[in-house]
Amino acid sequence: MSTKVQSDKEKHDKENEEVENHNRTLLEISPKFRLWLELDDKSLSEEDKALLGKGGALLLKKISETGSISEAIRDVPSKHGAHKKTGLSYRYAWGLLKKISNRLKKPIIKKFRGGRKGGGSELTHAGEELLRYYTRLENLIQATLADKELWEAISLKLIDKNRLEGEVVSVMRDPIAAKVKIELKVPTVIHSLITTEAVDDLNLKEGDTVKAIIKAPHLYLNVV
Repeated sequence: MSTKVQSDKEKHDKENEEVENHNRTLLEISPKFRLWLELDDKSLSEEDKALLGKGGALLLKKISETGSISEAIRDVPSKHGAHKKTGLSYRYAWGLLKKISNRLKKPIIKKFRGGRKGGGSELTHAGEELLRYYTRLENLIQATLADKELWEAISLKLIDKNRLEGEVVSVMRDPIAAKVKIELKVPTVIHSLITTEAVDDLNLKEGDTVKAIIKAPHLYLNVV
């Protein structure tokens, strides 16, 4: 083996090792998020755009469940002071509900007195819709973050399974899509239909060595 070939091989092996180490590091990282809703009004300041966050959503949820602001605030964490404690003050909770209603320009809470229930509070239709919208978005994001295959598809995390190494035999392109023919080292030839933009981003050409990442119903490519 010539010195140049040996040097290229060592460089290639080192790059592969760095990629694998990077991927292993990513596997040890888990994303967390805190969702809040804002008003889409450019005339407002960033502070005034804020509509509903995790604490407000939890407060609405507890009011819906208990029918009482006084009961609901016991289970909503407060971050006021040096340490996080359980339970909001009634004044703070009512001020938050009023602020959300004012910014939404619709009441989200209605109070009732006496009667069979003995008085209490409940969400208005606008309040229920706001809570439902927040909850659906939160569940969607949680489900997305839990989908490891989706992470692989957008190259946030890559794992060793479903990876096939091969050589690009041909690249057939049109303005929108490109068909890449790959000869695997098994040997097996597979075909991948990807966007022309992806071909340009990866700088694919015949003779390149790639790893095909299989995810139904698509096949993704990474240059190695």
